[in-house]
Amino acid sequence: MGFSVLMKIFSSWFIFASLHRLLIILLPASLSSRYIEYLNKCNIYMDLFQIRWTTTRFNRLFYNLSRYKPRIQRRWYTIGAICGVLLMCLSIIILSYTLYNSIYIIYNVRNSRDINESDVGLILQPVLPGVNIHGSEIGFFIVALLIAGVVHECGHAIAARLEDVEINNSGIFLFIIYPGAFVDLDGASLLSISAYRQLRIVCAGIWHNIISVLISSAILYNFNLFVLPFYSTVDRGAAVSSIVEESSVYRGVYGLRRGYILSGVNGDCKITHQSDWSECLIDIFKKPQTGYCVSVGNLNPSAQHQCCSEDSLSDLCFKSTSNVSYCLNARSVVASSSTCSTYRDCIINTSSDNVLECLFPLMPSSLRLIRLQHSGSESELLYLGDPVELYNSLQLSVYIPRTGFFPYSTPDHLATLLQYILSFSAALALLNALPCYFLDGEYILRAFVSSLFANDILNKRVVSISLNIGSCLLLSNIATALISLSIKL
Repeated sequence: MGFSVLMKIFSSWFIFASLHRLLIILLPASLSSRYIEYLNKCNIYMDLFQIRWTTTRFNRLFYNLSRYKPRIQRRWYTIGAICGVLLMCLSIIILSYTLYNSIYIIYNVRNSRDINESDVGLILQPVLPGVNIHGSEIGFFIVALLIAGVVHECGHAIAARLEDVEINNSGIFLFIIYPGAFVDLDGASLLSISAYRQLRIVCAGIWHNIISVLISSAILYNFNLFVLPFYSTVDRGAAVSSIVEESSVYRGVYGLRRGYILSGVNGDCKITHQSDWSECLIDIFKKPQTGYCVSVGNLNPSAQHQCCSEDSLSDLCFKSTSNVSYCLNARSVVASSSTCSTYRDCIINTSSDNVLECLFPLMPSSLRLIRLQHSGSESELLYLGDPVELYNSLQLSVYIPRTGFFPYSTPDHLATLLQYILSFSAALALLNALPCYFLDGEYILRAFVSSLFANDILNKRVVSISLNIGSCLLLSNIATALISLSIKL
């Protein structure tokens, strides 16, 4: 599935780029030149897998923002410079640790040793939509990555104007499916200021990402309080926030409706949060269908060729361990019988007058008979079908809107977006702080070393060695992360 999503993304980009080139080639010269002039006028640049928009419209905004209480802002970005330098040193330790963990995982997998990655510790993972990002969350992925990038670059831009460094232009881009932002600073004016002032500028993006992490974490930690004016929370269970109306769980008097509270699955798997829903269904999917201890003393076996009538909506064929079939009312069996895995589970309750046998629903191995406990007028729904289809038919939430004006899904979507913003902001801060060529860490290192040593030869030597170590460390992490991901796939 993952590779098919990636292939669709690459194919779409290839078709888009091909149409762009065809328009330039096939259109008459006058129309083609107008098309190119229009793109240039809009400052839009397109390549095979990239589209970029550049503008100077935000230069005035950045200048105005930098003029608001400049003395406080300088102190603010001074704190950011200190945090940036500390994070630069810390990033080397963290990425060395992630490299060790990745190598450890690869070594154990290669030698067919079972390991639990959650027990290994922190590792660097490439983010690939459709592979380790679910297709339904690609929108959150793109928006969160763009927000993290814009916040990062705004830090550079505001700090630069605060230090009277000119901004040439700024903009956003989309590389395949990865969005980002950029700010082009005037190199001459940047190099003309002191190393201390340069540090405030080059660390500002990382500093903004750190603040984004703190804000996102605070909101997520107090999320119930954050949405309290608009949503109430479910104390026990999870509410049905959306349901596919064509699915079998929606039809009939026993069907689920939006707003129903699911409290359990099969009576023994309790639902207290929406995450419990997937865990319950995964457990059901992995285990074989349970049987039911049924008194068969007064039951007549059914014909083997046709156990139950095809027109019956309530009866289901059950089969004993001795291959005897019975057509029984499914709801009555499930409601009045204890569960079993083998016939021995029913022997304890068997007497001479009451013969109990372990009966299993007769159906394909991929299907399950599942009981869903809910808050509707009929407190239990009996579902016969694929657990995967059931999972895809429902979405649950612990939040219920106080009025019909607010959608059920908004809190969960907002929480998901905040989690992505937190993750991407933390990743941008950590990776950009690393002393590596072409990253912020390179300029942080140069400015920091320049402020420490007056000897140019010593400066260049320290910077060169540090950048080579940081670059090799990052490349090694990326390589081991891709190898680890390929092994899993």
